[in-house]
Amino acid sequence: MTKSLLYKEILKDISFDINLGEVVGIVGPNGAGKTTLFNILTGSLKADSGNVVFSKGIKLDYVITRNEFFDDMSVGDNLKLRCHLSKRDISGIENNKNIFKINYFDKLFYSLSAGMKQKVALTASFLGHSDLILLDEPTNHLDIDSIIILRDTVAQLKERGVSFLVASHSFSELEKICDRVIFIKSGKILLDEKSTELLLKFADFENAYKSIMIVSKA
Repeated sequence: MTKSLLYKEILKDISFDINLGEVVGIVGPNGAGKTTLFNILTGSLKADSGNVVFSKGIKLDYVITRNEFFDDMSVGDNLKLRCHLSKRDISGIENNKNIFKINYFDKLFYSLSAGMKQKVALTASFLGHSDLILLDEPTNHLDIDSIIILRDTVAQLKERGVSFLVASHSFSELEKICDRVIFIKSGKILLDEKSTELLLKFADFENAYKSIMIVSKA
């Protein structure tokens, strides 16, 4: 898969797959192409070449950015709209509203703190019975309790066969949840490796990043 924006090549021959019930981390510096990749996977952008192939019947969900909610609508109405647009049953709101102990469904979205907004965005990604969920910097603005809840939720859904693609700058969190990590730089995949192998070779993900990414001239 390739993609250029404003005559600059953002993604260069990106190719990988995600298995059933697998949590795949994607790591790279700012400008590496992670957001462009996510936008292509969600259908917001179209690749210049190559295809995104999903197994038949797969349901995709993702954390939409906090900027994509309507400030002058309540949290509850925002989530109901999300269900309507994605053709989800609104019963998913009731089933998932307690994941992050959200008790501010009647508040207008603009009045929330950054952490509260992030919990709403994460809750939105768990509304449907999805097979693949994309999480872009999911721990941004979260407190420790919410990070633990997120981690446990990912583990529970993984046990049910849900797959995840997680972009994050938090090596410690990726170490706790990922089965595999993709290192991307300047739109190219430098390494796609199982977490167990990375830890055996480098002891931790930060050392792996330094060895794989910083020394690369890509």
